[in-house]
Amino acid sequence: MLNVTATRSARTAGFSLVELLVALLISSFLLTGIITAYVGIKGLVEDSENLQESQEVVRFAMQVFSRSIKNASTQPTLNAGQLTISHTYAASQAPIVTCQGNRVTANVTEVYSFSAPDILCDDGQGSGAIPVITNVTELGFTLMDINGNGVNDMVAVRVNTAGMPGNFPNGVELRYAMHSLVLSGGA
Repeated sequence: MLNVTATRSARTAGFSLVELLVALLISSFLLTGIITAYVGIKGLVEDSENLQESQEVVRFAMQVFSRSIKNASTQPTLNAGQLTISHTYAASQAPIVTCQGNRVTANVTEVYSFSAPDILCDDGQGSGAIPVITNVTELGFTLMDINGNGVNDMVAVRVNTAGMPGNFPNGVELRYAMHSLVLSGGA
């Protein structure tokens, strides 16, 4: 009698093959769901980081060009993709801050150009053209006449980066009116 009881408990002590297969199937579904969620979240994080980098490049471009273009004292010129902006210094004003961060108490001419992946600027102070913005894939300038008087008193700057979202395939266009030219009527 003792022998029969030992045999029955040995048979019921483990899992059957069907139970193991069901557990394996359920585990596979759970693992597939977890992996799918991880891949989706990882993609969102990468997209978010690319967008953040693009926003930072555009934000810095806005800061650099805003300071230069808004305070231009003469019409900027556009030649072979280079934008040249002149600033006239007056003794009654604070020093001019150039695109390279130099404080100058003299007339300044800044020349912006593009050499992928950098926006370069030469402020004429002897350093030559140095990168002021990086991670740019495309840069374009357009001179515009907003007063209709034949004077280019606005500059449109188009900036594109590798991580720019798909709804901005051509990048972002930043438009700047040159205060001194707009207020003086271009004279």
